[in-house]
Amino acid sequence: MTTKRWSNSSIQNIDDAMDALVEDYFHYDDLSNREAEYIKRNLADVNGEGNLILEEVDSANFNFPNEILQDIENAQNHEIDESDKENSSSSKWFRSVTDEDTDSFLALSVNKNTKTKTKSDLKVMLDFFISVGEMRDSVEIPAKDLDSLLSRFFLGVLKKNGDEYEPDSLSSMFNSLDRHLKDSKSSISIKKDPEFNHTRRVLEAKRKALKSLGKGSKPNRAEHLTTEEIQILREKGVIGTQNPDALLNAVFLNNATYFGLRGRQDHVNMTWGDVKLKATSDGKEYLEFNERSTKTRSGAKSRDFRDITPKIFGEGGSNCPIHVYKEYKRHRPQDTLTDEHRFYLRPLDNKHEEIWYTRQTIGKDKLGKMVKNMAEKGDLQGRKVNHSGRKTFATTLLQNGRPANEVAQLGGWKGISTLTHYSVPSIEQQQQASHTISKVMLPNSDLQTTSDSEEPCELSNSNTLVHNNLNANVSNTNNQTANKHDNPMAMFAGATITGVVFNINIYSGERKNTINCSQEL
Repeated sequence: MTTKRWSNSSIQNIDDAMDALVEDYFHYDDLSNREAEYIKRNLADVNGEGNLILEEVDSANFNFPNEILQDIENAQNHEIDESDKENSSSSKWFRSVTDEDTDSFLALSVNKNTKTKTKSDLKVMLDFFISVGEMRDSVEIPAKDLDSLLSRFFLGVLKKNGDEYEPDSLSSMFNSLDRHLKDSKSSISIKKDPEFNHTRRVLEAKRKALKSLGKGSKPNRAEHLTTEEIQILREKGVIGTQNPDALLNAVFLNNATYFGLRGRQDHVNMTWGDVKLKATSDGKEYLEFNERSTKTRSGAKSRDFRDITPKIFGEGGSNCPIHVYKEYKRHRPQDTLTDEHRFYLRPLDNKHEEIWYTRQTIGKDKLGKMVKNMAEKGDLQGRKVNHSGRKTFATTLLQNGRPANEVAQLGGWKGISTLTHYSVPSIEQQQQASHTISKVMLPNSDLQTTSDSEEPCELSNSNTLVHNNLNANVSNTNNQTANKHDNPMAMFAGATITGVVFNINIYSGERKNTINCSQEL
């Protein structure tokens, strides 16, 4: 009997599978008959008689000889050993990973704050879906139905107290749902698909409507720290080197402000080895910070790192950040000075002469409120939080005329467009602007004028505009002092102008003064 030999690739459907099964049955039945005939023939040759009777025996009750069982076991063990060797050879290059492992790995790599925000936003949407009778998960809802639900959601959603959300909060919910759909491997994109044009238009119109109601001014944004506020913290003993709490606060505030660290996670991730005390060739000491994974530089791209490693240079004195760092190092337990140990340690309840801190690290919740607690102890006004340190870093440099691209590199921003939120006039600059406008609005009033040394600008013999802390005097080409009311540069007082050249012609009777302002302000 000749049977067709089937292979896995030749079986295309259920019919082929059934044919292969039937043919295998007849094939093995034929082999069984041949084997029985062969045994019968050999036994007949041995005793010379052909009257051998073969009987079927139940295999469950048949006892194989021990030698045969041992041979079978040895053969099976040999096959297992060979398989292990093959797997061991391949494991040198690859780990065994399943699809579930890849999903779990992606879930673990998501920022914790992003994960929490996404979960919170999805709960608000789910409550709305259930309220209108939609029980399906957003991933299972067809695009047309989901577009209808979302447009109604963004138009009608309110806070639990009945107030309207901020415009950015609605956009954040929109982004959270889009992120959830991507993570669920859905082919739907509510940001790009034309099926969701209606939702996007409703969201845009709702943002405009909220803006007209006074929303969107970011009332909860962090405020930077001023020189006066830092001095208040020192005078009240909130920051300093006199006790464990003040020293810890001083180190934290220095790291946040000089290194431009973000709210909480950057501080939570810091280890002692991330900050190194170094010196320049001429012996000038400085601290250098090695940044880890951050919100904007996660390492997902090859150039996700700061072009410049942040540094703090010594200034001398008891409040010098280098001195503060050394004091903090001196009062830590010796075994916590290893590179892998966490940077911020919990103060001892009863400090010893040298050791002020335990080996226990400070929790993330307390680290998240460090600046807020300092501000409360110092009775500072405004919203002062951890992010105020990073905002102080950027605002101080920008207000003192540092180029935006330089500030972006020092602070680790990927572009200078983000810095527009930090480039705001100081209180002094706003006061000068108000005073300048008052000269026009209150011409006959007794205005408080500035001293001669605080005049807006000055003309030197070379007719070049001299910028000196936004205040200078004006003189003509004959070195005669011009009246401040005739000063054409007064219109620029208090302004920050970079990268431009002014050519201004001044006419006063028969005299003609030409000012070529070519210096960057």
